[in-house]
Amino acid sequence: MEHETIATMAAAARAKAGLLRHAPRQYLVLSTLAGAYAQATVLRARLALPIDKRHARAEFQRARLASDAQAQLWATPQTRQGSGMLRGVAEADALIVLPEGAHAFSAGDVVDVLPLPGWPR
Repeated sequence: MEHETIATMAAAARAKAGLLRHAPRQYLVLSTLAGAYAQATVLRARLALPIDKRHARAEFQRARLASDAQAQLWATPQTRQGSGMLRGVAEADALIVLPEGAHAFSAGDVVDVLPLPGWPR
C-alpha cells in the first residue's frame, strides 16, 4: 500500500516536471485555475469586444490585456473559448470575470480581470 502511494507521488512529480519543462505558461495557468495562488489580484479593465453569454452562471473567459495611451487597461477576449482551445490558453494573460446573472457585455464595459502569472510580459 505504501509503495503505491510513493509510486503515485513519483509519477505526479514526473508529470509536473515535464509540464514545467515543455509548457511553463500552461502549467502556471492550470496552477492558477486549481487555486495554487491563494491571493488573486483583481484588476478592472474595459472590454475591447462585446461578449454574449448563453446562460446566467458566472464564467471566466481567457483574454489579452493591453493599455492605451491614456493608461486605460483593456481586455480583449480570445475569439475561441472552448475547453479544447489550448492556443487560447497559451496566448492569454488574464481571465475576464463575467458575473452570475448578466448575459450581455458591450465593448467598453468595465469588468473584473484576473491577471495570470507572468503578466505583464
